[in-house]
Amino acid sequence: MTSEKSNKTVKVIQKRVFDIFTLELRDDGILHIHLSNEKEYTLVGIKEVNLLIGEMVNYTPLPVLMSADDFVVFPEGAREMNAKKNTFPYSKAVAYLAKTPAHQLIVSFYINNNKPERPTKMFETEEDALKWLKTFL
Repeated sequence: MTSEKSNKTVKVIQKRVFDIFTLELRDDGILHIHLSNEKEYTLVGIKEVNLLIGEMVNYTPLPVLMSADDFVVFPEGAREMNAKKNTFPYSKAVAYLAKTPAHQLIVSFYINNNKPERPTKMFETEEDALKWLKTFL
C-alpha cells in the first residue's frame, strides 16, 4: 500500500492466520485484523486470537484496523463481548472498515448501543481509517 501524500510503502512485518482471522502487524505501528467468510465466525477462538495478538505486539496495545469479507456474519454475543476492553486488551483504538450497507448498519449499532470501552469509529475508506488510527500512535 502506498500513501499518495507520503509516497511511503507500508510493509507487513509479521503475519499470522488463525481460523477466520488474518493478523498483520504493519511497520507503521497498526495491527490489521481481517475476518474471512470462509468459515463461520464463532466466539470460541477469541482467547487463542488474543494470545497470538499479544505475542505479535509484544503485549503492548496498538491501534487496530478491522475489516471483513462482505458476507461475514457476526455471531450472537459478539457485539457485547467485543465492546469490553478486556476482550481485546491489545487494542488502543479500533477503526472498523465497513464498506457494505449491512456492515455499516451492524457497526453503527455496535458503536451506538454497545458503547465500546476504547475509542472506536467506523469508516468507509481505508485511507480515512488509517488517518484516524495514526492519531493513537
